[in-house]
Formats: sequence, C-alpha cells, structure tokens
Amino acid sequence: MEATFKSIPKDEAMKSESLEEIKSKGTFNESVELLALRVPNQMCGTLQKKFKGFLLDRPKIKPINEDKNDPQRRLVLLREGINKDTISTVLSKDAMDLITSNNLEMTNHTINLNFDNFSTDQVLKKVFPTSNEVQTSFETIGHIAHINLREDNLPHKKLIGEIILAKNPRIKTVVNKVGQIENQFRTFQMEVLAGEDNFETELKESNCLFHFNFREVYWNSRLQTEHERVVSLMKKEDVICDMFAGIGPFSIPIAKNIGCTVHANDLNPRSFFYLQKNAQINKVQSKVKCYNMDARKFVESLVKPSDPSQKPVSFNQVIMNLPASAIEFLDVFPDLFQDSSLKRPIIHCYGFSKDDDPKKDIVLQIEEILGTQIFPIRVHEVRDVAPKKLMLCVSFELPYFVNAKPMKRKQESTDSNGDKKLKSKEEE
Repeated sequence: MEATFKSIPKDEAMKSESLEEIKSKGTFNESVELLALRVPNQMCGTLQKKFKGFLLDRPKIKPINEDKNDPQRRLVLLREGINKDTISTVLSKDAMDLITSNNLEMTNHTINLNFDNFSTDQVLKKVFPTSNEVQTSFETIGHIAHINLREDNLPHKKLIGEIILAKNPRIKTVVNKVGQIENQFRTFQMEVLAGEDNFETELKESNCLFHFNFREVYWNSRLQTEHERVVSLMKKEDVICDMFAGIGPFSIPIAKNIGCTVHANDLNPRSFFYLQKNAQINKVQSKVKCYNMDARKFVESLVKPSDPSQKPVSFNQVIMNLPASAIEFLDVFPDLFQDSSLKRPIIHCYGFSKDDDPKKDIVLQIEEILGTQIFPIRVHEVRDVAPKKLMLCVSFELPYFVNAKPMKRKQESTDSNGDKKLKSKEEE
C-alpha cells in the first residue's frame, strides 16, 4: 500500500510555533506496507541494476535488507505503490523475466517511517494543507539556502526555514529574499528564516573556489551552466574584457581553466574586493586584472588610456553580463572603434525579452543602440526569469560603424551600471 501524505489543518499549521512541536504530535510516524522479493545473496548486485527505478527510495532506509528468516537471502523492497496486482504492469520486461526465471518469492514487508525518512519536499507537503502550493525549491549558495517565498507562504516562513535546515545537513543558514533588485549592484535585502546569521560563504564552480558575502554581492547559482558555456568558448590566446565581472564567475574560470588574460571590472566595491580575493585564492592574480570603475570608463581606459605612456589593451572577447541594462552600455563602442584598423572583438551581451519572438527582439534592441546591423554568431536562450520573460545572450562580432548613427547616450544611465534603468520587478 502506498503511503498517503495527510496535511495538517490550515489553522493548526499556522499556530504551530516550531517543527519540534509538529514532530511531537507524531505527524511523521506511520507504517507502510511494501512488496518485497526474497533474493539469494549472490543475485543482489544483478537485481539492483535490473530494478533501477523500481526500488524503495526513502532517506535513511536501505532498499536491500537482511532476511531474518533466511541468512542466505535478502529482502529487496520495491517502491511504494507496487503490489502483487500491479507488479507485472509496472516493472520492465527484463525485471519481470528475472523474477519468473529465478522463481523469486514475493512477500509483504512493513516499514515504520519517521521524520528522518521523508525528503524536504515530502515533509513540506505533509505539514501544509494540500490546498496550498508550498514552495519546495531553493538555491544553494555554499552553506546558504536561498528561497523566494510567495506572499501566501509568508505566514509559514519560519517553519519552512526550519524544515529546509533540518533536512539538509550541509545547509547552515536559510534566507528569504525581501523586496526586489532595485539598486545598481544587483543586491537585495534578505531575512534569516532559520540557522546562523552568516552570509560569508564559499562554493566551488567550474573547478574554482569562490568566497564572498551573499548579502553584499550578486550571485546566482542557476547560471552555472551558462558560466561554463561561455568559458568553453574561449581560447588560451584570447584577451577578455569582462565589463560587469561581479566576483568573477566568468573571469576566474577563464583565467584558471583556459589560461587567458582577463581584464575584469565591477562597479560594486565589495564585488571588486571579492574579485581580487578570488583571483588570489585560485592563484590567477597574474592573469586577472581587476578594476573598480564605471563600465564605460573601464572600456575607454583599455582602448584609449589617458596616460600616453600606457599601451591600449587589444582585447578580442567582451562579456557583458548585466541583463537588465547591458545593452545600453553598447553605446560606448561606436566612438571607440570608428578606426577601421582596430580589430573587432566578439561581444557576448546579455539582455531580457518579453517579445513573442525573443531572439529577433533582442537583436533589434542591440541594433537600436549601436545604430547599425549586427550579424549574430549565436543567440542563446539562457533561462526564464519570469512568466513570458526570457534572459538571452547574443554573441556577435562588433560591426564597422561606417555611416552608422548610434543612439545618443541616455542621461539616466551615465552615472552607474544602469541603476536607474533597473525595474523593481526584474529578476536576474
């Protein structure tokens, strides 16, 4: 018989002050009857492979146990919902052939469940009313679990935090985002729901170690695949201009894993601090040149140094990872690259689109700012950040600006990394 998740009444869930109170009521104590196979000891390895996906999957319960009635055999527990009447329709043909050809005995077996035997998702579904959609997903940033609770879940926020903390041993701090990203540094307010009030964290990504304070800088673990994709595009001889480098999710792996020289800039002084620190931690400080400047002035300083004794930096790859406003910063390039003798870099520019044809829309946004047509190498869909709102990356070679009429720089975006252009509901 399959275990049934019974949610406690809504008013009781809201009155509960702690997870321990709910546990003390026996909410998670139940007996479940499973179908088991009596299998000779020597067959367990073969059977485990053939029955992949059909065995019991519960935290802290082994699907293969000793048979107390026969030391030469093991009890193999099948997943909940499989019984003698349904087994032939649920299991694969190979699995059923293994049972019949070896004349394996089927028997009922009872297991006793408690809190330890439920996953985070199962605990949340069991505690809260089935009429409410309880959030079960969260982003992991080192020892921090970051969840964005919807308004209907806020009355239960402390309890949700306790559950996430209790069911995930590596998590020491559970935080909830308060408000939206509304400043130029892409940081947001957070409240601690459970655990330590400690935002200083470390994590590994792309064979690199990153250290930072999650409250002070921007980080999104959901972008790991995108970071790795862009890193893989680079070659050792490339020179990189990373205009919105943050703490280095592109710059550090490019320098460490590919061997490129990277000029990495971020306006946030705390991002700049951790960018330098991460370059040292990963022993690439000789390859990653760190800057703390306005993005336009940063690019200008590389192409046209104010000091005549300094040589221009001939970069051939540009990363612009500030999707809410990066496209606006493309207006720095027409003035700098009017000289047709300058080598045109490849630009990887991020942006958002709510259009029905997002790939066409994002290219048009770029062309409007540059005042000329581009020929994309690739338009890559990164992720959905909200309903009907897509984050994309356009990779293209900077065009020649012959007779181009770039848009006038918008005054409200000149004093920082596009802070006045960030909308309160935009997620990155």
